[in-house]
Amino acid sequence: MRGIVSELPADFPFQITDPSGRTHRGVYALNVLVWNRGTQEISPSDFLDNAPLRLAVGKEAYIIKADSFSNDDQLACSAAQVDEQSVDIYFDCINPGDFLNIILFYGGKAMVDIDILGRIRGQAVSLDHQADEVKAGLGERLANFIVLLAIANMLVGLPISSWLIYRNYSFSDFFQTPTTIPPLLGSCFAMGIVLVGLFIQSRIFIWWERRKYPPGYPLHVDFEPTLIDNIKGMFLTVFRAKKQRLSASIFNWSKPVIMTRKKSKRLSVNDWIS
Repeated sequence: MRGIVSELPADFPFQITDPSGRTHRGVYALNVLVWNRGTQEISPSDFLDNAPLRLAVGKEAYIIKADSFSNDDQLACSAAQVDEQSVDIYFDCINPGDFLNIILFYGGKAMVDIDILGRIRGQAVSLDHQADEVKAGLGERLANFIVLLAIANMLVGLPISSWLIYRNYSFSDFFQTPTTIPPLLGSCFAMGIVLVGLFIQSRIFIWWERRKYPPGYPLHVDFEPTLIDNIKGMFLTVFRAKKQRLSASIFNWSKPVIMTRKKSKRLSVNDWIS
């Protein structure tokens, strides 16, 4: 989970300053969930002394402060900052079902990648992969799929159904005796007409809103993504479970942000411990 703590443009007459006196253009917060979904406990002795469990941000960002807490008061954990890009995680024992929340406050690039590092005793390779963003659920993917079908019907189905009705029937039949037209053909035409009407209505509202302001004055709609960008984001949500959201940052307001979800080898606790 990510969030914006504070942002200021470079020419703003104020500054974001931390207790050490360092100034920042933007401060962001990120929560990394470390969850034991296996059947065995994880203890600090499972990690090599010189390669503990570590979180690292890319070079385009820097860590300001790190904090941690667990789901159980008896599970002690802490986050020790190593340098500007990495934090080591220390804990007593993570039993099956327990989890840690690591909170990073950082500056620089807001959507920076987070790497999980460390070396487990008895494991052939290091525990090096990127943290996965939250993926879209089944309901969200289904909703986007329905919207994509509606858009495809408006762009493709409406012209085809209109031509078929005009060629084989008549538009008067559609309004006076709709039962004479096949249900699928009539539904495609009707849904397409409704969506076109809604699109025209939205354009009229935008035009009416612009009349209240001088020519060239930017409206909120001017910063929203285009139809093509929205379709691209919905495709990624439906077929690759990627979330899309609009940026709330003042530096790229309302720009589409695709939540990254990079593939990594899924390892269980049984694979880590010999």
